[in-house]
Amino acid sequence: MGNLRQAVNLGAFAAGRVRPFAGPAKVTWEVTYRCNMRCNHCHLWQTKEHDELTTDEAKRFILDAKASGALHISFSGGEPFLRHDIMELIAYSRDCGLSTAVNTNGSLITTEERVAAVCNSGLGTAFISLDGADAATHNAVRGNDRAFDLALKAIDGLVSARKGKNPRVFINTTITRGNIDSLEDILSLAKAHGVDGMTMSILQDIGKYSPDAGAGFAGMKIDQLSNRLRALADSSDGLIPHTCEYLDNFRVYVESPNDLYRYRCVAGYATALIHPNGDVYPCPVAFECMGSLREKSFREVWFSEKANEIRSRIKENKHPICWFDCIAPVSVLLNDVRRLNLSAILDKKIIAHITKKLAR
Repeated sequence: MGNLRQAVNLGAFAAGRVRPFAGPAKVTWEVTYRCNMRCNHCHLWQTKEHDELTTDEAKRFILDAKASGALHISFSGGEPFLRHDIMELIAYSRDCGLSTAVNTNGSLITTEERVAAVCNSGLGTAFISLDGADAATHNAVRGNDRAFDLALKAIDGLVSARKGKNPRVFINTTITRGNIDSLEDILSLAKAHGVDGMTMSILQDIGKYSPDAGAGFAGMKIDQLSNRLRALADSSDGLIPHTCEYLDNFRVYVESPNDLYRYRCVAGYATALIHPNGDVYPCPVAFECMGSLREKSFREVWFSEKANEIRSRIKENKHPICWFDCIAPVSVLLNDVRRLNLSAILDKKIIAHITKKLAR
């Protein structure tokens, strides 16, 4: 019933609706800003404020998100495994009927005990960041001279210890100036370590992420990037779930981002972001707050007039441009639905991508 409700909800979005029938299909929750890495493409670790929802507050939110019609919750950070109750929150989400994922640097999933705890939590998918095919490249991005070895240890531990298909293990790569020439080698590494997939995002230069100048693409020619990414996906043996349209727009985001306003963004309709303190936003860009979980329930925030006003402005393209993996592929798909582009809608890679994102 929940999937049908979301299908109707997303169909209404494609037809131009602003007010959703259901909660977001996917909730991304930055459970903490604390982090043990010093990445040059994300400065959340510099955040001084560490006000976080308590375990009880978190569980109330999870239950309410499910009741509103949400299907999936993705735990992020900072480094989410720095929260003492993260396994409990994952298990509670699973028990409430939500599919789950964690975005992590992997450094805190390296002992047999921690690996077993992750597997026993019922986690659906672990996205482990890998920004280089060797220690020098990855560690330079992460600002930690052990980051590469710890990430691989987490990957190997989870792949070996998981029960059945869960958790699925994905490598997640943020493409920066420093690793753009390592993508083929990263894919080879993914294959060698037996992961279930490899997702990619282009470096985002928005607000809180504020990458170092040396990580960006200023002054670089990336005119061949689209062809390289297509070839990479074709040679991935199905590990890279992204469609060509999503990958082609990496270059557009770097060179002429305003062109991406041709896609109506699903932020605040199919997606939501929760900050550690319970503030609710449409998406990871967090350009305007919809409300606070400490003042109202998630349902009250999500279906509020303020939220609808923000959605109306998003529909009018009054929002910052991004090209995040958690939002852009769905925006592309629903744009194809609106245009009745059946060949794109029925593309098996689109279906596989969304299925893997929302599967338990």
